[in-house]
Order: sequence, then structure tokens, then C-alpha cells
Amino acid sequence: ENGFYSAEDFHAGSTVTYQCNNGYYLLGDSRMFCTDNGSWNGIAPSCLDVDECAVGSDCSEYASCLNTNGSYVCSCIPPYTGDGKNCAEPIKCKAPGNPENGHSSGEVYTLGAQVTFSCEEGYQLLGVT
Repeated sequence: ENGFYSAEDFHAGSTVTYQCNNGYYLLGDSRMFCTDNGSWNGIAPSCLDVDECAVGSDCSEYASCLNTNGSYVCSCIPPYTGDGKNCAEPIKCKAPGNPENGHSSGEVYTLGAQVTFSCEEGYQLLGVT
């Protein structure tokens, strides 16, 4: 599973060579020989998943890495955005300030953040809160 073999035939004296698909590594013998009694010598191979996240991936330093069968997925960690291999800082806005005779609440000024405005007693807000 997750690999393939090549052989001319399966008669005594023949050789089978095993290889794994990309994203997998071979555990066991890469070649086995058919003996005169019809059995195969060596350790039967398996193709195991390479954990690209553990051995090194090209995910951004601002991304998380998730190992999958035969591959991996990079995802930017909020508030960073991008494809996971390239993550950019969020767009920052300047502090909006307070309206005259009013207040603003909200401390985050990145793209998509909200700031709410309110007025002191006796004043009315014109526009969107």
C-alpha cells in the first residue's frame, strides 16, 4: 500500500524491487529474492507516511502544519492571512479617535475589526455607531 513494485516474473531466482510513493518512506527491504523453495528472502517492506511537519516543511513561521497521508497542509494562524506557505501580517488601520463629546470602544485596528462609538449624556450620535 502507498507504493509499487517491479519484477520480471515470480520464479525462483527472480528479484522484486519495491518503491514508495512520494510522501512515504520504505521500512523493510527494498529488494526481495525468490528462493529455490519458492519463498521470498528478506523483510517484507511497508510504505509509511513521512511526517513532513516533523522533518521540516515549507510552511510559514506564522502558520501551523498538519500532517496528512502522503502530504501536509499549511494554514496561516490568525490574524495572519495567506496560503500557509506565505502568511502576511493583517492590514492595520490608524486609531479612529473619539467623536466630539463622545467615546470609542475597541482596541484592535486591523482589517475587519470593529470600533463602536457612543456619546456623552445629552448628545446624539450622527452616523453609524
